[in-house]
Amino acid sequence: MTSLPWDQDPKPAHDKTKESKDTTSPTPNPREPGLPMSRFRMRFAVLRRAKAPHFPGHLWRSMLTRHWRNHFCELGHGTCVGCEHPRTCLFGQLFENQDRDFQMPLVRGSKPPNPWVIRPSLKADWHQLLVGRTVEVDFSLFGSGPYDVARLFDGLQSMQARSFQFGSGRLRLRRVIQLSLSGERLATWDGAWQEPPQTPDAMVIPPAPRRVRLVFETPTRLKFAKELVYPDTFAFHMMFRVLTRRISMLCACHGGRQPRADFRALIKEAAAIRGVTADLSWRDGDFPGKHKRAMGGLVGILTLEGDRLEPFWPWLWLGQFVGVGKGAPIGLGRYRLEVEDAVRSPSEESRGTV
Repeated sequence: MTSLPWDQDPKPAHDKTKESKDTTSPTPNPREPGLPMSRFRMRFAVLRRAKAPHFPGHLWRSMLTRHWRNHFCELGHGTCVGCEHPRTCLFGQLFENQDRDFQMPLVRGSKPPNPWVIRPSLKADWHQLLVGRTVEVDFSLFGSGPYDVARLFDGLQSMQARSFQFGSGRLRLRRVIQLSLSGERLATWDGAWQEPPQTPDAMVIPPAPRRVRLVFETPTRLKFAKELVYPDTFAFHMMFRVLTRRISMLCACHGGRQPRADFRALIKEAAAIRGVTADLSWRDGDFPGKHKRAMGGLVGILTLEGDRLEPFWPWLWLGQFVGVGKGAPIGLGRYRLEVEDAVRSPSEESRGTV
């Protein structure tokens, strides 16, 4: 079985002068979603022993947004409400969806998805971060929005100049590496960019396999008919409809290629699919703080097999990057793909150790 993991050690940069200049690219399928992606790996040194929750994505989001807001906000406000500079503020564009014309009508009560995902390493022992160790966090940007990546990471210079609070300890930023989807090192930031950051990678979706396993690595919190989905009530179409909606909104709101798909027929087909085996359990958890919120969800393995996986495959492929369910932007609802066919993933051999 071929594993399609997310974070492997970065491969050395490719010498493109030795490659043949074949500029041809496959014609995109209009029925498939398309979502360009830029991926960055941030490396931090532990200066004081830290203890954090098992799934610390919310801590990373709070820490990063605080530093970026302080750096980019021209007015010094603690909120973007009433901002007079929505078109020029990089923070507002990324974290508050300021002044954007969305191509897709939003469901009542919903918000446009933010074009990023924060993924703390699954190999780090967040309950016991010892002095002298390093930890890594992936930060991915989706779509082709007007984001100045060079400016974005230059806004983290204060995190390199001095340590910052993280849980019960202190960390300091050491380095940022831009990785291609195949895991090659594209650019390095060490207080300044050693090479200019590259434009987003277009995801090339491989052919559908006959058998695939979705390994849910962090709690996946789904709702169907306004009720939480538990292991004994789970069905593939419940997860698939949440996934297609997330990817469609990311494509529509942030410059991806919107698929011309019949979603109603696709969901109906997902409800009727055979060859689905779910070995799932429930993992509890809470956001720490004064106002605790539940973050429990499904973990385990979902196996799909048969000759009719092709309609679902592009969505499942993109889902390994964007996540599914509540908390996906901070690393929940994260799964990896394992296939038996010899299909290579854009993220193959890009799984890192921390």
